[in-house]
Amino acid sequence: MGRLADELPFRDNSVDVFYSHHVVEHLPDSLLSFHIGEMFRCLKKGGVIRVGGPNAEAAAQKLIEGDRNWFGDFPEKRESIGGRFANFILCAGDHRTILTFSYIQEIASARGFVDAHRCAPVTETAYPNLIGKEVLSREYEDTPEAPHTLIFEARKP
Repeated sequence: MGRLADELPFRDNSVDVFYSHHVVEHLPDSLLSFHIGEMFRCLKKGGVIRVGGPNAEAAAQKLIEGDRNWFGDFPEKRESIGGRFANFILCAGDHRTILTFSYIQEIASARGFVDAHRCAPVTETAYPNLIGKEVLSREYEDTPEAPHTLIFEARKP
């Protein structure tokens, strides 16, 4: 599978922040807990994670609302809203897990993380002393009222 299926190449308690943007959804669901646990192992006390990926909650909301324009044409052009939803969630088979806030929080809490936050992409962080504007400026979001990217932050106690 590659490096994300292996232990992270950092010493225990040596990292201040992990920023993962549109990466973890490519892990098999069975490895998500391991990977989040690896981030926990490597973080210093008080260190944080910021994990972003496809927002399954917003996608489900837009599917139910019938808002086909919320969904893009990547990676394949689909006309129906169901096809566009599948395109977003599965990404032609490249996405291996579905991300919701409650699911990531469940995994992160089980691995020892506390103070979980859902943050708006581009504009918001619960940990501004560790996650600065340079990180936020690397994100993109054209529908802030229903973000395409779910942003999850939590802290190692």
